[in-house]
Amino acid sequence: MIDKSGLWRLLFLRFLLGIPFLFGAYFIFRNGGVPSILGVFVMLPAAYLLTDPISSLISNKANVFHSETKHKREPIFGHADKHIQMGELDEAMAVYDEFALEFPDNPEVYVGMIKLAAEYFQDIEMARASLRKGLSKITDKDDRAFLLKNFRILCRQLLKTDEGEDA
Repeated sequence: MIDKSGLWRLLFLRFLLGIPFLFGAYFIFRNGGVPSILGVFVMLPAAYLLTDPISSLISNKANVFHSETKHKREPIFGHADKHIQMGELDEAMAVYDEFALEFPDNPEVYVGMIKLAAEYFQDIEMARASLRKGLSKITDKDDRAFLLKNFRILCRQLLKTDEGEDA
């Protein structure tokens, strides 16, 4: 990935290289008639030179318009899902624990842990521990609300059972 200043520099250099082709195409088009088809072919190298840097600016590949945004890797939940499908629940929880170390502010990691604890282990205390772990690491208010909402949804049945035992 090219940084912001490098992308603008690349665009400028390619524009300088494309100027002769653009002027050549202009003079051919100006005369009109059959030779104007030739102008299209003269313009193609200029278009080719300019397409990549312009599309990079427009598509924000180089993070030009949102320089404060950080590109981060995301956890690949398929690793944990694979272990769940194979019935290897402890290994799946270990994968989520690794994700929690690598992506401590990602609420999806803790939701996965809660789901595993609630749906597969049927262990409300494990789910609560995962919730506490997530709440201790996540600082964003919306992410915390997302985590709590998912805890309530995923543990609804276990919470009812837990309350019934307390009574």
